[in-house]
Order: sequence, then structure tokens, then C-alpha cells
Amino acid sequence: MTQDHNPYAPPAPQAAVPVGLAPTLDAGPGGLSLSDRGWDLVSQMAKWMRIVSVFMFIFAGILVLTALFLGLGSGLGNIPNQPIPMGYFAVGILLYSIVSLLSGIWIRGAAGHFYEGVMSDSPAPLALGFRRLRLYLILYGLVGILGLGFTFMQLVIPKLG
Repeated sequence: MTQDHNPYAPPAPQAAVPVGLAPTLDAGPGGLSLSDRGWDLVSQMAKWMRIVSVFMFIFAGILVLTALFLGLGSGLGNIPNQPIPMGYFAVGILLYSIVSLLSGIWIRGAAGHFYEGVMSDSPAPLALGFRRLRLYLILYGLVGILGLGFTFMQLVIPKLG
């Protein structure tokens, strides 16, 4: 009886995996290496990213409608006792709707690349997905910094005047 047919023989060396570690797909030097659990997590993340992108598209639409309502309702002029014309608010909301639309497109694209990478077991689409996700995170990092700056200005400027 050969060792290949012996049900009690130890596993072959390539099948031996240390406890707690799953086999990985190695993309070579400098490439991605994910375990089976990593592939599952990327797949689940892609599903949630698609859901988030739908909410971002809805939010962008609501912002456009709000900007139109503010701009048209005020005639792009001043409302009594309002120091800033409502038209400026409408333009600001419209700009933020563009940011929301762009981020929805980028996160949707990242989700698509992640899903494609999981289905094909290929790291190349995953790399594209991470690039799109990076754009999304940079955009919202800038939005967060701008938001902090505007909040700081609202706190400091009234004290100076």
C-alpha cells in the first residue's frame, strides 16, 4: 500500500497549514496576499459599500432639491435678519451635492472592483478597488478638514468683531 492511498498517512507538506492560518492567494512580490477569511471580508465590504453608495446618491438628490428650493424660494436674494444671502447657501449645498455624488460614484466603483476581484480570485481588480476607496477617503478627509475650519471660523470670528 502506497502512502498516497493510505487514509492514515500525514497530509502532504503543501497542505500543512499552521493552526489559525488559512491558505493565501499570493500575488507575487509586492502584490496582495489574502487568506480565505480576507476574501470573505472583502466580499462583505463590497455589499455594504454598494448600500452606502445608494444612500449617497439619494442624499445628493435631496441636496440638489434643497438647493433649488433655497435658490428659487429666496430669489437668490436676502431674507430679512439673515446676514448671508440664501443664494450662497444654495450654491454651497449644490457643491456638497457634487461631492456626495462623486463619493457615491467612487465607492460604488470600488465595490464593483472588489466584487470582481472576489469572483475571479484575482488581485488586480482588488488593487483598482483600493485605489477608488482611497479617493473616497481622501475626499471625505478634505470635507472633514473644511468642516472643522468653518466651525472654527464660526467660533472665532464672532469673538473678534
